[in-house]
Amino acid sequence: LLVSLTFILVLTSKSYSVTKFDIDGFTIGMVLADKLTDNQIKEGSIRNYYNTKYVKTIEFEKSSYLPNYDFYQFSFKKKDKKDKIISVQVVNYYKDNIAECFFKRDEMISEIKNKMKKRILDVEDMGTREFSKSFAKGTKTTTWIDLKGKKYIYLSCYNFAETEDRKDQLRMGISNSYFEKYAFKKWWIE
Repeated sequence: LLVSLTFILVLTSKSYSVTKFDIDGFTIGMVLADKLTDNQIKEGSIRNYYNTKYVKTIEFEKSSYLPNYDFYQFSFKKKDKKDKIISVQVVNYYKDNIAECFFKRDEMISEIKNKMKKRILDVEDMGTREFSKSFAKGTKTTTWIDLKGKKYIYLSCYNFAETEDRKDQLRMGISNSYFEKYAFKKWWIE
């Protein structure tokens, strides 16, 4: 049974499936080329946010073929020639409106908990924490939802300091255990 939710109150026309949790039609294990054309994929930007020995990442800004979020990011195993997705992350910006971000985030968490309760292993509220000094000044409030099948959903509100030239934002993502194990693995540890 595949149930779709529409974020009418959450993220204005954003949808995801709750039994296989997809974000805008993208899910773990699918091939990016199944939804985007070669020309569209070429418009993405390669990023080295994660350990490039294990993970490759491409990101996109909102476009006619990716219209529902301000930012999309897809990650794959470095040596996977088919580019099966191991992480999908999206961002919506809230210029000077962190309260709306928190409202949307809380609604999404509640909806996921209600619709996916049979698949949820754990929900961990990480609370509000300051960013590292190397990233930017501000705080983020994050909740992680661990699913059966070693998949992980996170929802975060980033509240940047007024001195930063950044927009407050809601981030949502899903990843698998490979991404969580290797994307953040220290460069000097082999």
